[in-house]
Amino acid sequence: MPPGLSGEEWARAERYRLLAAAARSAGAKAIVTAHHRLDQAETVLLRILFGSGPAGLGAMRPVSDRLGLPLLRPLLDLEPGRLLRYVTTRGVHPVDDPTNRAPGPRRNFVRRRLLPLLVAETPDVGARLNRLAAAAQGAERTVRRLLDEALEPRPGRRCCEIDTSALTRLPGTLWPAALARLHRLAGAPYPPTRAARRELRRQFERRCGNGSSVGCDCGDGWRWEESGDRLRVLRQPSFAGDQRIELLEEPGTE
Repeated sequence: MPPGLSGEEWARAERYRLLAAAARSAGAKAIVTAHHRLDQAETVLLRILFGSGPAGLGAMRPVSDRLGLPLLRPLLDLEPGRLLRYVTTRGVHPVDDPTNRAPGPRRNFVRRRLLPLLVAETPDVGARLNRLAAAAQGAERTVRRLLDEALEPRPGRRCCEIDTSALTRLPGTLWPAALARLHRLAGAPYPPTRAARRELRRQFERRCGNGSSVGCDCGDGWRWEESGDRLRVLRQPSFAGDQRIELLEEPGTE
């Protein structure tokens, strides 16, 4: 198991790696999953527990990317009971994964303990959580569009660069979203950590006094580097051939 990943995260990433390999072997153009409304509600609760921002609260998207293939989730608006009845009447018997009943994984805690408690008090909590995901996705699209207009990012292979002054002109409150956007465009699996953002900001403030250039690690083999008037986030050379599974969504996504 790669260091820094929980067993749950590793298993999820491995499932998608195998799905992507099978899709390519079959000549498929996309991966399709049967995630439904309850899965989405659980993911939103997990993101709340993680303290995610608007992008994280958007939870699972109907269309995203996984290991270079489109990942489609066309059933996110479907209730799980309807899905089960549909496949049962057609002679399809879903596989029962016993790990879904294990006490350890965080999603199982949400699924088997937290969400039932919330439903007992607020029966439509699932619908509310799904509305929150849809609203967060809408807000994230707007923020993404505005940031792209302000930063004019130039993504490349495992890197993305912007004009440094475009970032420094942004209010400090927008830096987390701006840097997370750069990481996603570069193909980084997660946004930069809070500590990495603080260090980058500190270096920018120090540069104003002594003219030094900016450069620091931002986690998981990624680094920010300033060259001339450009700031880049890039995969460090020592990690360029790394075959580790990359998670292109935040923790808590099935």
